[in-house]
Amino acid sequence: MTESELVGTWIEERDDSVLVFKSDHLFTATNLPHHMFDAFPEDLPPGFQPGRDKLPAEGRWFLGNPGRIHDIGIDIDVLAGSANGGRYILRWERSDGGLTVNYYVGDPDLENRITYRKCQKDCPVALS
Repeated sequence: MTESELVGTWIEERDDSVLVFKSDHLFTATNLPHHMFDAFPEDLPPGFQPGRDKLPAEGRWFLGNPGRIHDIGIDIDVLAGSANGGRYILRWERSDGGLTVNYYVGDPDLENRITYRKCQKDCPVALS
């Protein structure tokens, strides 16, 4: 994946989540799936309730880690209006269905993942 392929709006339909990767290496998100934080509940804002509360976020992104070219890192600076968050690693995959950006919940071998697809037209705007 190149930076130009990543820049744009990505949608995860199950949780109505939107990620917007900007060319200046900043990102915004609306309603990040709370499952992303199952292993890191301390990153959630105090009093967060799944199903009731949304998880907008903003921060910085980067492509690749040494030896892990399929990684997309997101450093969350603000989560649901609080200076909470941390570094989360997403993975991009290319298949017959095109490019996807995925977050694996737990062991990747279990295939429990949150999948984003790039929006091509009439894309929502992620407001954090």
